[in-house]
Amino acid sequence: MNRRRFGTWRATALLGATLALLTGLSARAAAPEPGNAQAPGPVPPAATTPAEVLVGRLDFDRFKDNVARLAGFGTRYWRSDGNRRARDWIQAELESFGYRVERHPIRIQAPLDQLLPTGEDSVYATKVGSTSPDRMYIVSAHMDSINTQSPDHSFAPGADDDASGTSLILEVARVLAAADVETDISVRFILWNAEEIGLVGSRAYVRDRLGLQGIEDPPGSGSFPEPTWLGIIQHDMILFDHGLPDPQTGVLSPTQIAAADVDIEFDGSNTSMGGAIALAGRLLEANARYAPLYPAEVGQFMCCTDSVPFAPFAPAVSVRENKRRVEIGRGGNPNWHKNSDVFATYSDADFRLGFTALQGTTGAIAELAGARIQQ
Repeated sequence: MNRRRFGTWRATALLGATLALLTGLSARAAAPEPGNAQAPGPVPPAATTPAEVLVGRLDFDRFKDNVARLAGFGTRYWRSDGNRRARDWIQAELESFGYRVERHPIRIQAPLDQLLPTGEDSVYATKVGSTSPDRMYIVSAHMDSINTQSPDHSFAPGADDDASGTSLILEVARVLAAADVETDISVRFILWNAEEIGLVGSRAYVRDRLGLQGIEDPPGSGSFPEPTWLGIIQHDMILFDHGLPDPQTGVLSPTQIAAADVDIEFDGSNTSMGGAIALAGRLLEANARYAPLYPAEVGQFMCCTDSVPFAPFAPAVSVRENKRRVEIGRGGNPNWHKNSDVFATYSDADFRLGFTALQGTTGAIAELAGARIQQ
């Protein structure tokens, strides 16, 4: 089944001044057929650059196991016991890698401009840059879930939405935490809460921390609680690309389509003076270099995900399985917010697509943050 493409540029046609950056990076022609590929393993031992080394340390089985564990909480609907247990598990995982984990409390705007605490929070940890601790890239996903077929929210496993993105963040954080890895620039890993009720966790973070960027606290300490935002890479549903329903029958392919790819989106109306386009280009380039099993492509209609609140203030992109507006919104994932979004729904081919997104993001952030492997 061929999937229709809407509002998307290939690497050879992505907005004026960025053509030189993006030309020739589309990996479609050179990519092996996904259906014939084996489960991805480490890159060959000949890896020489830090990004190649880090991509080679990613673990496909661990990526899958994280999704199974998160879906196994039964529900991660915000303000549920499952959500709280999932946050505690995420914190324990990050701490096991050696990070100091922090929580950002969620407050909701109420009448009369009051900010009322909810008792909930988002979870984050930071790889502090060795030369530029005052600047950072944010790599994120949302850890909560919702299921419209469960009125009391007691069953919302959210394996794809968004245990898949959360697993990706945990795996990137793990390889960057290794004792022999340093980055010049800080990298913050954030697992947003309450995304499913209106991007509440990310909106609260931007509202509360926008004005704190780059401030040394306490003065002279060399500590920057909120480094300046150089860009945010959000991950929201990365497993499932079975095309669009057949326009005649309404039937969706039961298996992954041959044209499956990773979609990278930015907001064409809010590009941070071209910074979001350039960030999308770096991810596209990294996909071609470090994750050739599936190609990637870039589109301009980022919406409805936790990178949106950042877009007016910093380069912001979203990495996902399908374009949010014209594919997810047109029936491209029948498991979205449904009972069927369970671990068993997804095949190894689906997980290979998600792992490709993981490889691309890892390679890109290693380059952007100036990762080094200490001898």
